[in-house]
Amino acid sequence: MSVLVIGFLFQCFVLLVNTTIWLWAPELYPTRVRGFGTAVVVNTGFLGGALMPLLTSILFDAGGVVAAFTMVAGMYGVMAVAALFAVESRGISLERLHGPPAG
Repeated sequence: MSVLVIGFLFQCFVLLVNTTIWLWAPELYPTRVRGFGTAVVVNTGFLGGALMPLLTSILFDAGGVVAAFTMVAGMYGVMAVAALFAVESRGISLERLHGPPAG
């Protein structure tokens, strides 16, 4: 039963992260490359979502639960550090972030 509860909570956080990416990523790029930049961010996440379960299962088989969860904790640590370098765009116009539209 606890696996279902923990899995449910994990899925809620995953949905929250995905929604945040779709709302925030387009603001990171100038208008002319916004679609491409957002696609790169989202597809990198899809690639990670496809590869990490395979890597985790290999680690679990080789090193047990501790190795698998250590890798997951490391991924969250990398994400926390990377978030420190993100551009804060709340309340700032896109023109101020990227300049006037080319055209």
